[in-house]
Amino acid sequence: MTLSYNLMLRSVGFAVRQLQIFALAAAGVMATPVMQAAHAGCEDSPGRAVDWQECRKTSVMLNGIDLADGNFEKANLSSSDIRNARLIGSNFSKANLVRASLAGANASNADFSGAIASRTDFSEGIFKDTNFFKAEIIIK
Repeated sequence: MTLSYNLMLRSVGFAVRQLQIFALAAAGVMATPVMQAAHAGCEDSPGRAVDWQECRKTSVMLNGIDLADGNFEKANLSSSDIRNARLIGSNFSKANLVRASLAGANASNADFSGAIASRTDFSEGIFKDTNFFKAEIIIK
């Protein structure tokens, strides 16, 4: 099949699309369909603007890492070491932070609304303009 013939067949439908992929593979051209994950990035490495929304990341070591502008909404970060991390502008709404340590972290302009933070260490952290609306924080 030629490339122009493949382009013409695209309008025919799904079955033809499958034939195109087969034809391209037979011609030695790599054709991999792009599929999006349900949650963008649970396997991504930690870093600035990481999207770990609804990810299970219990007991992870994030000490001193730049996680600014990250999305941790509804993530399970219980028992994690997030000390001295840069969390500026990050979203932790409805996140599970039970027994996590955010000691010395800079979480200015972050959102912890609705987060569960029982026995979480926030000592010496910076929380300027941080939203804790309806967060459950129990310190023992």
